[in-house]
Amino acid sequence: MTVCRECGLAANALTCLLKYGQYPLKPAFSVSTWHRGTCGSCGRATTVTEARDFFYPDFSLLSKAFRERVKEEPAPGRGNYSHEEEQI
Repeated sequence: MTVCRECGLAANALTCLLKYGQYPLKPAFSVSTWHRGTCGSCGRATTVTEARDFFYPDFSLLSKAFRERVKEEPAPGRGNYSHEEEQI
């Protein structure tokens, strides 16, 4: 499953709180490969990466309300990204 940054970070935090009673020491893997796609958790079309980059959190812990809110908001700094804008 591929996921967006917002869903991955939130699911990792909730999983660690449930399992260990504290926030994760490392919220995400240091190096990830991101690409345009659809988040498997919230369904938003944005940049996504593999769930393993968030240490395979339990995405079922994310509430429907959180998923709907993330889906409605544009991703910060990544809203209308295109490769043509980078070319000089």
